[in-house]
This record gives sequence, structure tokens and C-alpha cells, in this order.
Amino acid sequence: MDDHSLDRVKQVFEQWSLYDLIIHHNYMRHTQLVTCLNEFVKQTEIRRKVIDLGCGDAWMAKHIFQDMVVESYLGVDLSDTALQEAADQLTDWTSAQQFRQGDIAEVLAETPANSANTALASYSLHHFHDDQKLILLDQIHRILEKDGQFLWIDLARIAPQTRDQYVDEMANHIRHDWQALRESQNEQAVQHVLESDFPATEAWMLEHTPQVGLQLDRCLFRDEYFGAWVFAKHDD
Repeated sequence: MDDHSLDRVKQVFEQWSLYDLIIHHNYMRHTQLVTCLNEFVKQTEIRRKVIDLGCGDAWMAKHIFQDMVVESYLGVDLSDTALQEAADQLTDWTSAQQFRQGDIAEVLAETPANSANTALASYSLHHFHDDQKLILLDQIHRILEKDGQFLWIDLARIAPQTRDQYVDEMANHIRHDWQALRESQNEQAVQHVLESDFPATEAWMLEHTPQVGLQLDRCLFRDEYFGAWVFAKHDD
């Protein structure tokens, strides 16, 4: 993302009262997502070394990895406010937690290879254009250990739906169905989608992840707007 795009995304996610309402009313399927991902990660006894790309206030990470051994956790986000909230959320992981304020592309590029066994990207990669996503996916592959897992939660189009068609439909969905938001909050969410969201199609995701060495393990959730997929690194 360029600096202007970064600023637009950061401005929206500094408004945590809006984000809290979205979670509370399950407008972006947080309940279903944390349930299926928590059930998935419980199938293994891995001591998780997590890098959380666009962690926000770490609500998602806290609920996905609850009651699990988290050996290390690095939360990355543009928003200082979000990272302060994240530190408060993760008091049980005090000895394991670290935070970095900044662009996830820059932080990934500086992260040592094979330094995490779990990468989580929750509603963050859709802010990047597809060519930028491909670079990020390559970096995610690089920083994962062999057999490491990439948990990708995001907006996703359904082919042949175009980006403009998706964001228009999403904007109408927000205006009509996100009734708990004040009018100003509703319009803020709509403008964010129209200006800053560039969701890939699921087909693009499944085509390009193998090119960087990430193999689809399973799709855990999918509806007309959102999805959650697990990819694994098996090639090293």
C-alpha cells in the first residue's frame, strides 16, 4: 500500500468503538470464524509461535488460541491504539507477547526466515492489491517453519465477480444490515470498503498460494462475503 492508502486504513481502525460494534453484532462472522479456527488449532499440541499480521486489538488471536500454549506472539498493526488494546487483551501471554507498529509488508521483510510456525492474517490482506498480496504470501512462506500453518481470514470475491461489483454489494449490505451502527459509523464503514478494500477471488488465492510454496490444507468457513482457509508449508 502507498502512504495515502496506509493512512486511510489506519484512520478507520483507530475507531475501536466501531470495530467493537462489528464484533459484538457478528457482522463479519467473528463468532463462526473463531469457533472453527479454535476447533482446528486444538487438533494439534503445537507450542504456537505466532505472527499476527494486522492484529488489531488481538481479539481474533486471543479467541483462536485460547487455552493453548503460545510460546511467542508478535502482533503487527498500523495503529498504536490497536496495539495498546492488544496488550491489554493478551495479559495471559505477557511473557510471550511482542508488538510492532508499522506496515505488515515492511515488518515481514525484516522478520527472520523460519521464525514462526503459525501466521495469522485476519481481515488484513484485502487492503493490498493482488500483486502486493503475492509478495506478502511469499514472505509469509519464508518466515514459516517447515509444516508451519498460515491461517488466512479475509474478504473474498466469488468469480467472475469484479472488485467493483463486490464492494458495491458489500456497501449495500452494510447500509441495509448493519443496523446497530450510527449513521456516521455506517457511512465510515462503507467509505472504507469503497476506498480501501481489494479482495481477491477465492480462485486467485488457491491458484497463487502454491506458487509460493503454500498448500491448501482446508477451507474452514465460506459465505458470500468472507472466508477462512488454512495453508501449510511443506516444501522445505
